[in-house]
Amino acid sequence: MNTRADKTLENKSQASANSLLKQQSGSESTFLLVDNRPEAIAQRKLRGTNNNSHVQQLKAYQEIAKNSPQVKQLRAYQAMADSFISQSAQRKESIEEETLEGKFEPIREKIGIASNQPIQRYLIVGTDDLTRWYKEKWQSYTGQLDQEARTTADLNVLITQVAIQMVASLNSANPVENQMILDIKADAGGLLRRQITKWIEEKPGAAGASAKSHPVFGRKSQTRAYENFKDLAFALLGWVKAKPGRRQEKALANRAQTGDASDAIGYHLDSALIKIREWVNGHARSLQISADLGTPAPVAGHSWNIYQNYFNNVAGLGARTTLPARYLDVLNNPQNYDVREKTGILHDIMHYFMEKYSVDNTINLVDNVGGLSATVPDPTHASGMKREVYARPENTQIRDNQKDAQGLVKPEAMPGSLAVDPKIKVSKEEQHDSYKLARSKGLPMYGRHSFTAARMMRMVQQSGGTPTEISAIAWSIMSYWRNNYDHRSIPYHTLHEIMDFLPEFGGTYDVNNPHAGIDLFTNAGLIQSLHTSILAAPNKRDIDKLVATDTPVNNAAWFLSNHALWANADVMNFLSTTVLPDGDFMTLNRVHLQQFFNYNVHTRHLKTLIPVARRNYVDGRI
Repeated sequence: MNTRADKTLENKSQASANSLLKQQSGSESTFLLVDNRPEAIAQRKLRGTNNNSHVQQLKAYQEIAKNSPQVKQLRAYQAMADSFISQSAQRKESIEEETLEGKFEPIREKIGIASNQPIQRYLIVGTDDLTRWYKEKWQSYTGQLDQEARTTADLNVLITQVAIQMVASLNSANPVENQMILDIKADAGGLLRRQITKWIEEKPGAAGASAKSHPVFGRKSQTRAYENFKDLAFALLGWVKAKPGRRQEKALANRAQTGDASDAIGYHLDSALIKIREWVNGHARSLQISADLGTPAPVAGHSWNIYQNYFNNVAGLGARTTLPARYLDVLNNPQNYDVREKTGILHDIMHYFMEKYSVDNTINLVDNVGGLSATVPDPTHASGMKREVYARPENTQIRDNQKDAQGLVKPEAMPGSLAVDPKIKVSKEEQHDSYKLARSKGLPMYGRHSFTAARMMRMVQQSGGTPTEISAIAWSIMSYWRNNYDHRSIPYHTLHEIMDFLPEFGGTYDVNNPHAGIDLFTNAGLIQSLHTSILAAPNKRDIDKLVATDTPVNNAAWFLSNHALWANADVMNFLSTTVLPDGDFMTLNRVHLQQFFNYNVHTRHLKTLIPVARRNYVDGRI
């Protein structure tokens, strides 16, 4: 996960030359297209109209269309504008929260940004700062009774123009892009308009502000800057179409953290923590490592107790987010902590080993993680995909020193500015093959592929963890970031952004069935993994967990079918002391029972103690 400690300045991005907005003289920032296309003329006529109603806007477009020499083109634009405006006019309808990305909500108050509140929503395309335009538009109507209506009407027109620009940027001869054009024009359910409205508005979201807000953190960070409208189109459609996937990932995160998969994931996390502790105990610098973990001081000037410090000392969000105070106790007694607590601590321990490796390469539990492969499109393969070395694309970054007193991007920090760096970083994500693959399959993307998750998997692998334990850490960090990460300023990583690295560490991930991996952690999956572990190396911890997880008759049948396990004292104790009902006993394999009761003196004596009917069953007399 890209934590605040992980963020680094990256290479300068090239800004788009196409401008949708430009500043007029005076205090008001007004929307204009930079050319004289019919839609631009229509927009300027709309600006001169005193009545800003949707009907007047539509009539203005129709009048210009009738007189334009490009009437066919404008009629196509008008159909799209009509669709977009009609969707916004219906924004106050009662719509189920669970089925839509969110309603096109009217602007209810002038938005101010507290000094300690991160910008959560921002949209820049090319050299156009759409969020600044929106805020200055609102301010230009200050003191007027129809401030909300006028700003909303202007925003509606702006969004329609954005849609026109997106359509113009796409190639109708390309089947994928042609479908995008159709989707933009149709805007089914008004989802595109609602989403782009939310990207432009920079409203900090209070926790629990709506049914869709995170109960602790509020609205997600959505700071977005794109080179051009084509990238915006891919991002907007990709985000909207991935809404069902995000909803499914939330359900999966709940299953992994507190639901039916949490017992298995918690158990495998315990196994990973035990192995990490054993690795530390076996290291020549064991005492130093333990001392470091006991007192989380910075390593070479870098803090590593990132989540513990933030949630315990900075965020002030209460018990739902706090983490255990003692790292060593989690390593020594992992069974005393829940999945959320263990995951947050494992994240920080990974950062400790990452920082420690930079100053002492013998402490290599987390060494350099490089050369990882990700899934990308490849039409020459039967599957349409291949794996290739992953080079992370640039994402949007807006830093504090690039913002003015209102929290808006300074003009000199904008793409295309003649001022010196640093300028804001512009997203290259939609141009990257990993994003193209995800978009083609409707997979949620938010923060790019996660090197933090990869390092956590590497830590478990280096300590001797099994593929199942590595998969458990992947699912647990997915659930942590989805449910417990403070996403108000930095995006969390989605399931695909984590799991697509899992095959690099021996795990299994199917891009065409991305949720299937959770089945490994159902009750049946846990039993199967315990069987595998016990057969490989019988141990009391796994045997006790199996006995507690499966039914007595199932355990008896399995232990009886594996003769090599009878030499284990815990297995023999279970088979010698477990009393099954007659009906269950009579379902056990007769040959296995005969072999067991002839195994040694102890088991032969046991046979004399069981009821006659059961002895007769063993001997084949009934």
